[in-house]
Amino acid sequence: MKILSRHYQNVTNLKFTDNGSHFVSAGEDNLVIVWNFLSLLSTPGSSSSGISDQKPIHTWSNHSLPVKDIHITPGGVRCRVATCSLDQTCKLYDLASGILLCSFLLDTGLTAITMDLSEYFLFVGSLTGKIHALSLTAMNIRKEQTIVDDSASGCFVGHSKEVTKLSVNSLGDTLASGSADFSVRLWHIKSGKCTRQIEFKGSIANLEVFRPLQDFASRSSSKPMQPIANFKRHIYEPSITNTSSEASENIISLALRDIDKDFLTSCYCKLTTENPKNSDMDLAMKVIAERAVAREEENGDEPKATSQMNTDELRERVENLESLVRTLYAMNATRISNEIASIE
Repeated sequence: MKILSRHYQNVTNLKFTDNGSHFVSAGEDNLVIVWNFLSLLSTPGSSSSGISDQKPIHTWSNHSLPVKDIHITPGGVRCRVATCSLDQTCKLYDLASGILLCSFLLDTGLTAITMDLSEYFLFVGSLTGKIHALSLTAMNIRKEQTIVDDSASGCFVGHSKEVTKLSVNSLGDTLASGSADFSVRLWHIKSGKCTRQIEFKGSIANLEVFRPLQDFASRSSSKPMQPIANFKRHIYEPSITNTSSEASENIISLALRDIDKDFLTSCYCKLTTENPKNSDMDLAMKVIAERAVAREEENGDEPKATSQMNTDELRERVENLESLVRTLYAMNATRISNEIASIE
């Protein structure tokens, strides 16, 4: 364990870059500090207490009151760092160079900040419950910008107390906000309208919007999936019997239903000794058809006229299954393509 001793008051935020190489800390001492995480791991502590003598890459002291929230954009070392403070300002830095890119001054203390993935808008929440959308692509933007009117920026009004957390979805069309009024609201960014409100029993401490895994909700209550054994060229091989029962307990074996091991052994031997000009599928269907006729006779049922009829019936079923598989594959390929297109 290593200890970094640079902040002299409480640390309010700690966030990593998307590649995990750097992290940024902010505190009530008005400081925002950038650290090299990889360098920190490779540097030994300077004392028995584990306090590291690692120096930060950047120390930003532009804020005059405690820093309440920070946001790091994707891009690794070339990312942007956005900060907001109770001094009514939010600032945007370049992490690689440490340069202050721009600063916005509003009329109230700021408590939460985030950006969309395209980095077109900067969303900041305030003590009054308002959320401001600041455009980063406006033609008249200056390094220091003062916002004196809500009409100068998009404004989302709905929370009755301070905004604690903000997050934008991957498509950039929905903003999620958490507040000290015990509620989470979803906003349509273009219209500025609240589309949904969720009530909680306490203040919202953290909030993040992410894309759920496929079928996450439906699989949450299902049993753990078991691995399927590797596919073989033949249905049964004698070497399979040598595997231990312990190793096969947690593996799903694929085999034909209602066919015993002796019959599978005879199928395998017959497939390997019959005329090689015939395909394995033809031989397999012939052997299975003969076995089906024998079983019908043992059970006292009237068998089919000939084994060839059973072979034709099996061949038709196989062809139907192949057609169904091709159809399902085409449907899934089309669905996946449409989902990728919608994300892009």
